Amino acid sequence: MSYSLFGKRRARGLLGALTVGLLVFAPMGASDASAQATGTVTGVVTSSTGATIAGAQVSVPGTGLGALSNNVGRYVLLNVPAGETMIRAEFIGYGSSEQTVSVPSGSSVVVDFQLRSEAISLEGVVVTGTAGQARRKEVGNSIAQINTAQLENEPIQDVADLLQGRAAGVQIFDNSGQAGAGATIRLRGNNSVSQGNSPLIYVDGIRIRNTSFASYGDEANQNPSPLGSINPDDVERVEVIKGAAATTLYGTEAAGGVIQIFTKRGAAGAPAWSMTIDQGINNLGHVGPDADVNPTGLWVNDCTEFPGCPADGDWLETGHVQRYNLSVRGGTDQTNYFLSGSWGDERGVLQATADGGKQGSQDWSMRGNFGFSPSENLNIRFNNAYSHKNIDWTPDGNNAEGLMLNVMRGPRDYTPDHDDSFIFDMGVNSLVDHFTTGMNVTYQSSTSMSHRLNAGLDWSQHDYTEERPWGFFYVPLGDREVDNAITRKLTLDYSGTWNTEFGNISSSTSWGGQLYDDFLNRQNGFGQDFAGPGDKDLDSGAITEAFETRTSVTNGGFFFQQQFGIWDQLFVTAGIRVDGHSAFGEDFGWAPYPKFSAAYTMSDNDWYPESWGALKLRAAYGESGKAPGTFDALRTWDAVAGDEGQPAVTPSNLGNPDLGPERTRELEFGFEGSTWDGRVTFEYTYYDQRTSDALINVQQTPSGGFTGSQLENVGIVDNKGHEMFLSFNVLQADNFIWDVGGRYSTNKSNVETLGGLESINLGWRNFVRPGQPLPVFCHTRVQNPDELGVAPVMEEECLGTVYPTRTFGINTSMTLFNR
Repeated sequence: MSYSLFGKRRARGLLGALTVGLLVFAPMGASDASAQATGTVTGVVTSSTGATIAGAQVSVPGTGLGALSNNVGRYVLLNVPAGETMIRAEFIGYGSSEQTVSVPSGSSVVVDFQLRSEAISLEGVVVTGTAGQARRKEVGNSIAQINTAQLENEPIQDVADLLQGRAAGVQIFDNSGQAGAGATIRLRGNNSVSQGNSPLIYVDGIRIRNTSFASYGDEANQNPSPLGSINPDDVERVEVIKGAAATTLYGTEAAGGVIQIFTKRGAAGAPAWSMTIDQGINNLGHVGPDADVNPTGLWVNDCTEFPGCPADGDWLETGHVQRYNLSVRGGTDQTNYFLSGSWGDERGVLQATADGGKQGSQDWSMRGNFGFSPSENLNIRFNNAYSHKNIDWTPDGNNAEGLMLNVMRGPRDYTPDHDDSFIFDMGVNSLVDHFTTGMNVTYQSSTSMSHRLNAGLDWSQHDYTEERPWGFFYVPLGDREVDNAITRKLTLDYSGTWNTEFGNISSSTSWGGQLYDDFLNRQNGFGQDFAGPGDKDLDSGAITEAFETRTSVTNGGFFFQQQFGIWDQLFVTAGIRVDGHSAFGEDFGWAPYPKFSAAYTMSDNDWYPESWGALKLRAAYGESGKAPGTFDALRTWDAVAGDEGQPAVTPSNLGNPDLGPERTRELEFGFEGSTWDGRVTFEYTYYDQRTSDALINVQQTPSGGFTGSQLENVGIVDNKGHEMFLSFNVLQADNFIWDVGGRYSTNKSNVETLGGLESINLGWRNFVRPGQPLPVFCHTRVQNPDELGVAPVMEEECLGTVYPTRTFGINTSMTLFNR
């Protein structure tokens, strides 16, 4: 089936708005700079330990003049106005530094900077959730930043490891011990019953696929993740915004939060090569009690009583992990490049094939990032990456043909003669190809106006193969299933900003628009009952099935934002995003999402003791949404056999022309800062979020002629919680640095209403019920355990939420000899 998108009227309206914005505001960028005497500023940027910093941003505030430090920390600023001038240096993860110098006309002056590492720097630059670059002190919502330069020596296998335990309110769930399996990510819990809760993911400004590569067969009960396609050695930093109070400018689909990944860039200077070699192991110890009697039924490491067991009596093995990465960066003041390639192989702890092959994942990737500066006020970047992953799975999970279920059940398994090695005869494999390319253009049309344009493509293909050989115990004549899914995401994103000042009041006016187009082509084939052993073609089975799905979805909108700053201390921001979506009902129209925020740097007051450090108070309110599925608002039909076998159709989905997005409203407030000369940093946030118009499948009244269910905007879900962060530089010496950090967060969800429904079963014992968290685990429990000689009384009870309500973590790092 197929459906092509966006109401044409909406698409033309959005494109028209984008075009008008470009035509109206671009002329305002006529240069307002007049000829004047200039000089050159040069120097070196280092950390407090003396190590040089590559990629630090050095600029002349308010002029648009800037440069990045090269591979040895050196920078050069050309055409700097002569006279007293302020120069600022900043780098993610470090506090900024400013110096006022006298720039000689026609000559140069040396200005060196030393930056101190800070987990939170109020002068630091952020871009996620803002219309353009903004200082952290101007932002009224919480934002987490992770700088990979501080994690170079940690055992990080993928981007999910970068996020694990490094930001309060971010939960990473490793779904399996199988190598290659993707993680589930939740930001501030769950707020949607039916439309998913995964955050949006951007790489260098381009939106990529944010859901796992699922398949219809899925005997492994695990799937690879798009994040697993990104080489962690290519990542420079990650920014995370966790709720609707911060994600308004991203519009529909952003209610689950936004993760933005920035990859490394080139820098002026000679080629600088880097090579990393990672070696490790995967190991899982004994599962269950050591005693001979196993009341829990955990037989994982005791298989000597049954046939087919490994010779050493242990189903679990030690898997080898290895990864090799090579990169080079360099360039000139006008052009720069970053090139990298990686190869990795990770073996899990389980066997996967009948010949003894281990479950595991093998992958390779390559990246090429290129930067061009045709003029001082124009920068163009091209970012390209390609990766390939090959995963051999072990059948697993809640699956009668799964290894762990059968092994752990001991004699109550499903395999012939309790020989669980038969499971390895099944072949389960995933092949994932992922390609992302994008262009980022920034244009400083005047000292007060800037423009940004992002355009790109994210393409991925997942080939899943599942095969039971001829003679397999579960399907004696064998079967084969092939599932191929190709996804394509297009991004077009423009924003402009006009900055001006009126005495002690600064003004920043921003506008822009985005257009996203998602396409999916999925083909599945199945063949069963073959004539004999050997290689199989799908069409040679006695039973064959095939189907295809094609969907195309367009989402776009425009935004306007106004920010005022007073004395560079208090910043008040108001904005609105208006979205259209091809999955909205025909009569729904556009979805507006407002935002308001305030940030106040209390420590900038004269009366605030300087020894107390820096302190910012903040509050934000915002709205975002989640769109319905591609066909949820449409009336669809299924083919059936009518009277006397004649072809006929019957309604499959009733359709709802008024169907709109879920709407999440969030209020958050908190504070952040540092003390003890930046050695102690802290942050606190409280958030209260409500999702109304939640999309719920409501059973229709049979008298209406339709007996199925229909998606309606009738549910309400609440979420609230606290997030805390503390980092402490315990010791700072010439050759030794010791840092300790901790994070704690809570999340309490509650389903207020399901539009009259009492319960929704999400699978087995997971439910959605009013008055309970989302989701909740419910099961029958004996109510009279102490009564003897009578029949047990069984009643269903809800035992609690499936997801944790409290998450905490602690980390420490030691640096010797500045390495």
